[in-house]
Formats: sequence, structure tokens, C-alpha cells
Amino acid sequence: MDILRRTRITQPSPGVCANLQVTMKPATIVGILLIIIGVVALAYGGLHFTTHEQKRVVDLGPLKVDANVEKEHSVPMPPILGIAALAGGVVLVIVGARK
Repeated sequence: MDILRRTRITQPSPGVCANLQVTMKPATIVGILLIIIGVVALAYGGLHFTTHEQKRVVDLGPLKVDANVEKEHSVPMPPILGIAALAGGVVLVIVGARK
């Protein structure tokens, strides 16, 4: 009980945590983005997306029939592009951390 009386708990002053800022260099940020792009390019092998169109099927006077058509598109990316982005990102993160 004597230890509790001698111990004084203090709270930090109001502005101490507010002044703590974490800054990243632009090279590090670009490096992280390149690493993400490289991993995605290697994992998926490219960009794949679907577009939706409305196409007129029948047009007979007042009778008009439309249909929804989905088209899948693919933009292939060679694996060397993903490897290059990944390697460039790692280099930029290392360079950004050293400066």
C-alpha cells in the first residue's frame, strides 16, 4: 500500500501526441505503389474487366426490344513488366529509406 502512495501517475501534456508526425519521402511512396502494381501484375497476368451495353434486338415499328450484353475485355501484361515494377519499387523503397 505504501508503494501506491509514493507512485504518482502523470498524464502527458495535451499537445505531446498531436505533434508526432510520420512523413514519407516521395521515393518511398512511389516505391510502395510500384510494389503493389508489380504484385497485382504477376498475380493476375493483366487487367480484366467487363463492360455492359444495351443493344437493340428487335425494332418493328412501335415494338422495340433491347437486350443487355456483357463483353469481357482483357489487357494482357507480360510477367517481365510485373517483375520490373516490383524490382523498381524495392529499389525506390530502399533509396527512400537511406536518405
